[in-house]
Amino acid sequence: MTVHEIAPSPELAEYVDAYWWSEKSSSGMMRILPDGCADVVFDSKGAFVVGAMTRPLRIDAAETVGAFGIRFRPGRAALALRTPLTILTDARVPLRDVTKRFPVLDPTRLDTVEEALRTIFRDAPADPRVDAAVDAIIRSGGQASIEEVAAKAGVSRQHLARAFAYHVGVSPKTFARVMRFRRAIALARGGREGWADLAAELGYFDQSHMISEFREFAGDTPVPFFLSAAD
Repeated sequence: MTVHEIAPSPELAEYVDAYWWSEKSSSGMMRILPDGCADVVFDSKGAFVVGAMTRPLRIDAAETVGAFGIRFRPGRAALALRTPLTILTDARVPLRDVTKRFPVLDPTRLDTVEEALRTIFRDAPADPRVDAAVDAIIRSGGQASIEEVAAKAGVSRQHLARAFAYHVGVSPKTFARVMRFRRAIALARGGREGWADLAAELGYFDQSHMISEFREFAGDTPVPFFLSAAD
């Protein structure tokens, strides 16, 4: 499977992480990893929503040939769908069962997709406290203290957890763990060596803690994961 991505227009960059579409290059299983985002996907069977993930998703690559997806930035899909993201966590749900507000889109016409999204977000009030917290967690690579993040956002940790449940679909702590996992993958793919040193750099208690969390989000420990072609 070959997946292509394109960035949104500058006007939509604060809402959309990327548009993507898939083409067949080989058969077999494909592993999709948690990234804190939610997607609206169009394929030959219709449209569906994939919520934020807390575990890897394994799919048959042949089933996603020709799919087109809108990957929203963390905290933004709820504004488009006008529904709490917590009900979509680790789920794949037909779009019609989630909302009637999202228009029917032609994924072959990116200009009409963007025009529809501009209309959707025009009157969609964001929560600046969630935005600030999401940004702080991402910038820290998942190492930011949730208590400090909540304090800087001017809310209690409990209030922030409720806001994240609606806008992101997972708790601030889980979101931070996913961001740290993604940072670990990026560093390892960039050639950073030594799992013990990497664990210390990323704030894990020890190497076994990092490996355990890696297995939770990737479905494998680091060595077999990086030897696999399914990610």
